Amino acid sequence: MPADLAWLFEYLSLEELTDHDQIARAIGQGLADGLTITEIAGRMGMSEKAVGIAIAELMTWLGAADQEHLVIELRRYDLIQ
Repeated sequence: MPADLAWLFEYLSLEELTDHDQIARAIGQGLADGLTITEIAGRMGMSEKAVGIAIAELMTWLGAADQEHLVIELRRYDLIQ
């Protein structure tokens, strides 16, 4: 994962998820499993806005055109199954 994403996860202040890769994995796996942003937010104890921001930032940094492409990129980096 690009190092520049660290600021995003620090900004989100997730005490239970301190590993940046773990947050990307949780969000990415949720997308890969077909979950909605609302469902991902519920699983992670985050607001929908925070999940949306994280997805947008992941898409930007990984060069993904859409959420489907984001899942492909996260798989390529072995962050999700």
